[in-house]
Amino acid sequence: MIPKFSCETIPLHSTASDATFEIDVWRYHHPDATKTVYLQAGIHGIELTGIPVVHEFMKEIEDHQLDYNFICVPLSNPMGLDSQIMGVQTGYNNLHTNQQKLLELEPDWKFKG
Repeated sequence: MIPKFSCETIPLHSTASDATFEIDVWRYHHPDATKTVYLQAGIHGIELTGIPVVHEFMKEIEDHQLDYNFICVPLSNPMGLDSQIMGVQTGYNNLHTNQQKLLELEPDWKFKG
């Protein structure tokens, strides 16, 4: 039997408007494996690059029959991915700390190299 990934969907949260958030946990069990590798992506809402990378890596694992067990969570923070204010994705940025404004300020010192 050729090992394949199996998927378990875990419900996380339902909103007042009945939108639901859930994560898919993909498990790969190789009969000769003695070690387990955990991969996760999509931790911060607007950092999208890792999500397709984990999916592509899952294909490689199946194609090459790597002799490890794998637990993969390609999108571990669906609520962060969905965070928006007036249609603009905010992700993990905290809009109440004025951090963006602080980054724009000029320092009152000059770096001497």
